[in-house]
Amino acid sequence: MPSEVSTPAPGPINGTDGFACASHRLWSPGQAACYILAAGALGWLAWNHPHEAPVWAGVLTLAGYALVVCVRTAAVLAGLVLHDLERGNASGGAEESWPIFTVLLPVYREAGVLPALVRSLAALDYPRDRLDAILLVEADDPETHAAATRLATPWLRVQVVPPGEPRTKPRACNVGLLAARGEFVVVFDAEDRPEPDQLKKAVRAFRRLPGTVACLQARLNYYNATDNLLTRCFAVEYAAWFDLYLPGLHSLRGVIPLGGTSNHFRTEALRRLQGWDPWNVTEDCELGVRLSRAGLEPHITTAIMAVRSWPSCSRRVDCLSDIATTASAAQLLISYVGSRLRGLI
Repeated sequence: MPSEVSTPAPGPINGTDGFACASHRLWSPGQAACYILAAGALGWLAWNHPHEAPVWAGVLTLAGYALVVCVRTAAVLAGLVLHDLERGNASGGAEESWPIFTVLLPVYREAGVLPALVRSLAALDYPRDRLDAILLVEADDPETHAAATRLATPWLRVQVVPPGEPRTKPRACNVGLLAARGEFVVVFDAEDRPEPDQLKKAVRAFRRLPGTVACLQARLNYYNATDNLLTRCFAVEYAAWFDLYLPGLHSLRGVIPLGGTSNHFRTEALRRLQGWDPWNVTEDCELGVRLSRAGLEPHITTAIMAVRSWPSCSRRVDCLSDIATTASAAQLLISYVGSRLRGLI
């Protein structure tokens, strides 16, 4: 019989109630006190030692940069030397053993790419009666909703995300999480082309791994890497990040900043963590921190890959700005550095 996770009791489905919202509160009282003390110390230094203050500011900046470089270098070297990635295996196993697997597909004003997305989903080598794919469409996007309705199948349903704030991808994913029926859940973006056996590899990997492993992060890269200089640069960056840096962090038992797509989760574990933070657009990175703080462990797998098509400079700018916002709130930065140090020790 297929495995199925019970859906929570009916209630307001808005993607914020009952979910993690740490980023909606910028600072805790303790963090605010630390920042005020640090600002006061810097002000005192600048007032009483105006000539030395710029020197000390430069020294502190260079020290922080050097620390980042050292940590990244250590992680890359660890990834090259240790390389203890989880390797999936999709062979074997009777059809009856496959659990229900929920696929969350948040889309917004992407009616034109939906046919290609559905073709990629149809190519997945997974029993259709165990596949629970959900297209998450915003209420103010009638064009995408109409296209999604035309493409709906018995294994692909459309879920409208109710109006509300914030209107973000993590909020849409929370709506999908409330409706998920599967034992496992994965997030795909509209432009992804997952490998056909990705879900089976994820299931078999989860079954081999201990229950503390709540997430599998797939390796990502671009399938049009040779189109132009921009796609080549993005492909090199993705290869360095997913093939070297993240495996190194995993080997050092550090925090894994998850990617925004092809994250496979145990559904119950994700619900215990209260899903994604709807106020944080870098919800994947923030969720990786909360996984580690909860004593759960994400794994990087070499066997599962989802590839992306068009690199977007505007998306990159949004991503970097939101990471900066998260770091300034100290919700991510302090936990991230602390977990890394604990892993190294």
